[in-house]
Amino acid sequence: MAKVIPYRSDRNRKLGFKKVRSLKGSAGQLNLFDRHTSSQRSLSNTTGSHFYRALELDGKDDQLAAHHYEQAISHDDHTVDAFCNMGIVYARMGSTSKAIDCFTRCLSLESRHVEAHYNLANMYYDVQNYLLAAAHYEIALTIQPDLVDALFNLALTYIDLARYTDAESHLERYLLYCGEEEKRAAEKLLLFVSLKRKL
Repeated sequence: MAKVIPYRSDRNRKLGFKKVRSLKGSAGQLNLFDRHTSSQRSLSNTTGSHFYRALELDGKDDQLAAHHYEQAISHDDHTVDAFCNMGIVYARMGSTSKAIDCFTRCLSLESRHVEAHYNLANMYYDVQNYLLAAAHYEIALTIQPDLVDALFNLALTYIDLARYTDAESHLERYLLYCGEEEKRAAEKLLLFVSLKRKL
């Protein structure tokens, strides 16, 4: 009989945060409550934008990114996406409560913001609140069914909740979308889940 290596929850195995890099309506649709239409967004001058300056600095891991995200929020410059990305900055700094606050503020302004749901789920996963993590991963997948990282992280969450059948089905969906390198790791995890489910 093969030796089964016990699964140990490891937050380093979870796939990371999703930053908002370009402006868009939720799930590819125009956000009716946003002051700027998609045509205005594409034509707007981004040079004076605190949000775009923050994105540029954030890509270089510059500490000034946080300042520009805060400025973007205070100047109503792509506020929703700035809250989401600011949450990631706080998460990287280890400020869990501030990160969660930013993601929830983002969601209070745009309830179908897929990155905010995904990132909030990651925060809840890290603090081992697996029920809330699962709920937000599920919402993210309802909005964007092919969000590969959410499929994988939700499977890990279900393993932690001992919901092996759910973990197995999400890993099988993940295998449909992931690359070859990720596929090998997912197949090993799927084998573990199948064995656990049969016990």
